[in-house]
Amino acid sequence: QGQIQSGTVHTEVEGSVVKEDKAGKKETVRQKVRESDVTYESGKVVKTVTKEFNTDLTLGDETTTEYGKDVVFDAQGRVKSGTVTSTVVGDVTKKVNGKDEVVRQKLRSTVLSYGSSRVEKSVTQEFNTDLSLGEKSVTTYPASVVFDAQGQIQSGTVHTEVEGSVV
Repeated sequence: QGQIQSGTVHTEVEGSVVKEDKAGKKETVRQKVRESDVTYESGKVVKTVTKEFNTDLTLGDETTTEYGKDVVFDAQGRVKSGTVTSTVVGDVTKKVNGKDEVVRQKLRSTVLSYGSSRVEKSVTQEFNTDLSLGEKSVTTYPASVVFDAQGQIQSGTVHTEVEGSVV
């Protein structure tokens, strides 16, 4: 039936980006803007890693999505139930020994809980540059929310609560 049973599929996406030289001259060029690796085991996706690239081709944000052992997919490959966790790592500027230094660190983590072939809850935790906890948002999707075949909300009300530190 042509379904991937195991292994990793690598995809690269090329796009148009505008670059500016030191003289201020702008030029549109084609270059790699994103690449993804999707890993399969026992006929289902277990992990995806997507890397975004800056216009200077340095690594931008990197998102790793892991599909829990409890994840069940439908015949079209959509999540029916289970937990999916995504973590975004990127560059932040920190003071190190009195100097600005760019370091890579975790920016945010999101846990999506699925049931009945739809998202039921989303929890996103942001991280500050010192890796302390930033804002946390929790979104619930009641059974009254209607999704289309592509997973877009057609009608209904979702509820989001955001909590964070106040200085």
